[in-house]
Amino acid sequence: MVYQPGRSFSRGRRENHGENSPEKARLNPDSGKKQHLLFVDDTQALVQTMHRLLQALGYRVTGQASSLAALEIFRSQPEEFSLVITDFDMPQMNGLELAQEIRQIRPGMPIILYSGYMEEDLGEKAREAGITKHLQKPVTAREFDHVIRQALASP
Repeated sequence: MVYQPGRSFSRGRRENHGENSPEKARLNPDSGKKQHLLFVDDTQALVQTMHRLLQALGYRVTGQASSLAALEIFRSQPEEFSLVITDFDMPQMNGLELAQEIRQIRPGMPIILYSGYMEEDLGEKAREAGITKHLQKPVTAREFDHVIRQALASP
């Protein structure tokens, strides 16, 4: 299921998730406890959608459609962020390269690779780059929140 505010698509069906829907009711704004997340994807519409979703889950969010710009934001205030979520396949610098740069600035920073791109050895490459968790697009809001909480809790 692909989460988009107000609706999602599951196996070709459009499902409504308005104000009173079960999916909307599962979003717990206390879940994020105001941790600050950096979300990076080269698709601006996805950055905006995920910004709204993550805010609905209670997280503070900085969204960026450029991996180079995201790196500069992180470099200027590395202690500001609790977690980085990045796409893999982006121009200029892919998600693994971004993760390696971030880990040089702040070792131990939890990073989630959130991507629709699947390569046979991507999991191994992700571990080598210091990725905490890997999420294959699409996921539900509930799954996304669960993985974020796991990554935040990991040492």
